[in-house]
Amino acid sequence: MDPGARVSISGTQDPSAHNGCNWYEIDQLLDYLQPYSSGGQDFMHPFFRPGMPLTGFTGYGTTGSEAHYEQWQRLFAGNTGASIFWHYTLLNPDLTLTRQGEALASVYGRLEGGIGRLFLNSRVHEDGVAIHFSMASIRGAWITDGRILSDQPDEYESSKNFGELESRRDAWLEALQRQGVQFRFLASPEIEAGALDRFRVLILPYSIAISDKEAAEIERFLRRGGVVYADDQAGRMDERCRWRPKPLWSGDVSGLQRTNGPADLRLTPPLGIRGSFVRTVRDFGQSRLIGLLPRSVTKVKLPPATGLRYDLLRGGLAADEIEASPEKPVLLLERSSGIARLEVAPDLQIKLTDARGRPVDRSVVHIDVFDPGGSLIRHYSGNADVVDGLARFSIPFALNDMPGRWRVRAGDVISGIQAECEVPVPSSAR
Repeated sequence: MDPGARVSISGTQDPSAHNGCNWYEIDQLLDYLQPYSSGGQDFMHPFFRPGMPLTGFTGYGTTGSEAHYEQWQRLFAGNTGASIFWHYTLLNPDLTLTRQGEALASVYGRLEGGIGRLFLNSRVHEDGVAIHFSMASIRGAWITDGRILSDQPDEYESSKNFGELESRRDAWLEALQRQGVQFRFLASPEIEAGALDRFRVLILPYSIAISDKEAAEIERFLRRGGVVYADDQAGRMDERCRWRPKPLWSGDVSGLQRTNGPADLRLTPPLGIRGSFVRTVRDFGQSRLIGLLPRSVTKVKLPPATGLRYDLLRGGLAADEIEASPEKPVLLLERSSGIARLEVAPDLQIKLTDARGRPVDRSVVHIDVFDPGGSLIRHYSGNADVVDGLARFSIPFALNDMPGRWRVRAGDVISGIQAECEVPVPSSAR
């Protein structure tokens, strides 16, 4: 009926033995997703289908720092917006915002001010670490002890081994985040297609079912110097969940580390800062975007910068020590040169240059539009991408807009510098 419609799924479930949630396969067929974060999905969808819009479901009565934390966490994970559940917890009967509504409005205001656009235009700076995503292993773990019961409990209760697979995977996810490692899930078809060539570490958490083709790629990966962390369940079955006569790699194999729990990969975390943070490191043009999100208020001491380091939330150059919180995480952008001059012309051509007068390669400028009476007109305001020092913005004036000179205020999201100009309403709009 509508060939151009976006195909979407709402409220995604954890991958399990019976629900068909093989997100690698499903994501290839979708155009837009409203996911949950559970089951490690924050590290699946952005990599299984790069560029797919993600608006994770949020709300559910959370307030205060918890509501802030969830939104920043989703941003770090690659979400491009939010799906809010529901208006009863956001609005009071008189339509004023509840505590939850105020918390979410605070975060969204910052994201819509240009920070969200910075993330949209950036790319995760990976550390070459992959975690095996294997639907065959999920099924293989369940069938070893799973039971179908009349009261239909969830699969964690009906199969201890499936619960153990989840526990081992989640323990690795938590440990890698704590270590500051930028990682992703790598699905079985990707491994079979040779994707391990782009990685240096592969983690097999309860990967009980591995195909012969996967095994051949993993062995090739080991021969070229890759490191594999495998537990006692690795490779006991093939991809059809048939027991192998002998588990894969049952002897000593160079590069294969045996461990039933997370290990320290000994990689340097972002800025050398250790601790319990949700972290993101992203490439933005020639700059580096770094985020540290703590669970509670904590002081973060930064090492000396090799270039210039901007604080995107507090404004200007970053201090040597920052107090971070779920409401206000550490969000930095490192550049080799300072951003010095912003110009906006009446035709809304925007120019951004550095301290040497050179065009800034990438940035985002936020534009606020005010009518002749001085009121901010939100539906005309927005963000513009700066590419090679230039950006363009437009205002689609309406026939009934207030006549007179409208004021435009532009602000560079990275440096915070501002510029203004006046724009007359075109006669064709009056």
